[in-house]
Amino acid sequence: MQSETPIWTAEHPISKWLSRSNSVVFSTYAILAAFTTYFCMYAFRKPFASGSYSGLHVDLFGIGLDYKVVLVIAQIVGYCLSKFIGIKYVSEVAPSRRAKLILLYIGAAELALLGFALVPHPYGILFLFLNGLPLGMIWGLVFGFLEGRRLTEGLAAGLSASYILASGFVKAAGFSVLENGVSEQWMPFVTGMLFAPLLVVAVWLLSLVPPPSKEDEAHRVRRVPMDGATRRAFFARYSFGLVVLVFLFMFVTAYRDYRDNFAVDIWKVLRKPVAVEVYDDEPGHGPSTAPVTLVEFSNFTCGHCKGASESVDALVEEFGDDLRVVIKLRAWNPVARKAAVAALAANEQGKYLPMQKRLFSAPGAVKDSILIGYAQDIGLDIERFKRDMEQNRDRYHAQLARNEDEAKRYKSKGTPHFFINGTSYRGARPLAQLRATVKREAKRGKELIGNCSASTECTGVPPQRIYATLTGQDPEFSQRVKGIPPSILATTEMPVALGVILALGLMLWVRRNRRAFFVFHVMMMLGTGMIGAATLAFQLGLIPDVVWFVLIGLGCYLAYVPFGSVFFDRLLGAAGFLGTAGFMIYVTDAFGYLGSIGVLLYKEIGQPQVSGLNFFIGFSYLTSILCTVCFVISWVYFARKLKREEGDASQANANP
Repeated sequence: MQSETPIWTAEHPISKWLSRSNSVVFSTYAILAAFTTYFCMYAFRKPFASGSYSGLHVDLFGIGLDYKVVLVIAQIVGYCLSKFIGIKYVSEVAPSRRAKLILLYIGAAELALLGFALVPHPYGILFLFLNGLPLGMIWGLVFGFLEGRRLTEGLAAGLSASYILASGFVKAAGFSVLENGVSEQWMPFVTGMLFAPLLVVAVWLLSLVPPPSKEDEAHRVRRVPMDGATRRAFFARYSFGLVVLVFLFMFVTAYRDYRDNFAVDIWKVLRKPVAVEVYDDEPGHGPSTAPVTLVEFSNFTCGHCKGASESVDALVEEFGDDLRVVIKLRAWNPVARKAAVAALAANEQGKYLPMQKRLFSAPGAVKDSILIGYAQDIGLDIERFKRDMEQNRDRYHAQLARNEDEAKRYKSKGTPHFFINGTSYRGARPLAQLRATVKREAKRGKELIGNCSASTECTGVPPQRIYATLTGQDPEFSQRVKGIPPSILATTEMPVALGVILALGLMLWVRRNRRAFFVFHVMMMLGTGMIGAATLAFQLGLIPDVVWFVLIGLGCYLAYVPFGSVFFDRLLGAAGFLGTAGFMIYVTDAFGYLGSIGVLLYKEIGQPQVSGLNFFIGFSYLTSILCTVCFVISWVYFARKLKREEGDASQANANP
């Protein structure tokens, strides 16, 4: 009989020690080993997405497709095919072979990346397909070391955190490799080699994890390989509910994949600087050569705009001529319009900011006598102020109308709304955040200007062109501006991973398998609902882009992660069915990646004119609504099915 322990670690002291250790020690060891193994696997799968492959296209049946999109599809096709193979293979593989197969398959994937590096466009498509083909097996092989235990939820939470965090980190690593002069073709292979030594160590440590104990088997039902007849029997028994789950998982997987594979492209659009036009007649402070330009849309009847104006005043005092402030007033009612006219009249005499302070001190107080009193307080020429208020009223109203048109153009739906060197910041912001942003932008602007501030023959950006450069309007110098910081790809995933770990960790307290199975339904419904709610809040300007990206990621992974780990493990326990969760994990994964391929093809062929970001926003709403409804259907089906089976079993026991 074949040993259940890997051959090279049979009777290893570490395995014996783990068998005798307490749950904290065992869980820590198993999570670290599994987490590191799967984290490293991502270094052989995802770094290619760090490249943009700009200007490259593939002609497919007369249709010109973006090369990066085709690369993504090619890898997913290989990955998807691997999942279909894994439905049979992973559910039958002997535990003694798991560790060796992990190294074998990842090694094959790295060889495919070497081929990708060596061949010219468009033949890299074939090697991305070959890269994905073995990697689809890895999850089932790694999870096989963790399933069927009392602590499976906690172990799965740690393992699941690996791919949530890994994707962003390895793409950031890919960016770093590119910045060190490696080409886009060689970058994926080089990134994989950087992680290879750690992978070997992690897999060896994982191979030492002992099999589930008798207590684990008693709590979760013994895990055994599933042959073809057993798989068919399980699927036939719960066919309708499983079909619903597979259908909704196709959308969850496609959504998760789109967010993951095109995160770089989405962030480039989100953080693309807005070239807000600045006019000579607009109030503000500071020279046009300042390294930082802060444009604020404001309103004198806006409750938060007073605090925003005080923050801007503090920034002006702190940064001086390193900061240019431009105020674009909006007026939605007669009171705001009259206040704006008074402020613009004060601006004619260079006293906008003092007048703004007075107007915010008593919102709504716009009687002529009060406005004249303000003018006297700040030292205006009263007669000129009155004349400007009267004679220039139409010009000021035209300026306010222009500001409204600009607000629509820049999708500014409320006040205050800041644009700092073209980057949008909606709503009131703490002074500390604004100060940090201005300080960072000042440093960036000065680095671009370099010695141009002191020399006519300079190598940097001329100060008078710095704003146009930073907002992408200067074709000569804008190419010097770096894109999104690689760190954002990793930092946005950290709260997502923490949220998922917390949610899955709490499931450890739910001992009964049936109850846990339905609690997972609630958690996953909340996740898909969060996708739609967060997207709506983002479009309404209630939350910034970073918060939106984190929330949709959290919602997506709350629905996605249980499918690949504990959801079906709990179903097996609730049904009392002898088998392995790997079977349904690979069924859902296989069809999930088919859904991902379908969505990418639909986007490229069916809606090529729609921007990637707008497509993703629409896809967010569709995924949220459709998947939430499917979770409700699944809940109702399995609640009735499992209750009926429980009744049948009770009746059979009562009538032997």
